[in-house]
Amino acid sequence: MPREFLEEESVTQAQAIDIHTHIVPRDFPAYTGSVRDIAWPSMAAAEPCHCHVMIQGKNYRTVHQSCWINEDRLKDMQEHEVQVQCLSPMPELLAYWLSPEDGRTLACFLNDTLATLVQAAPDRINGAHVTNRRSPYKALRRLTFDQGIAAAFA
Repeated sequence: MPREFLEEESVTQAQAIDIHTHIVPRDFPAYTGSVRDIAWPSMAAAEPCHCHVMIQGKNYRTVHQSCWINEDRLKDMQEHEVQVQCLSPMPELLAYWLSPEDGRTLACFLNDTLATLVQAAPDRINGAHVTNRRSPYKALRRLTFDQGIAAAFA
């Protein structure tokens, strides 16, 4: 290896790209469908800077506000020397058990939330849209890839 390659001024620092980072919205819309006792997500207050992700009234996970506040996310990225994050919804929020109509409603809300986070810091954050697994073609038709969203998954 050439000596000049090893000299300090010629070495550049690698930039980390985190491709597996989740979002959770601060709040969810109220369920407006017709199914009783549906496992529709909601949020409940927790300790400062945290909320509980609730599924059918049970705490699924407690998350930090960096899941929905970009300023906190960017501070964490700086602290951990991460240049770019690719965001996607927390897996439990994909809600595969929902009907196609309810799943589309939730997926649209999550995608809109994701797009807002991406658009606020497009040089540092991109994302992967979610589609409802039970009706992916309808969901894919709704997606607009000009929002800085890099991928879609079902």
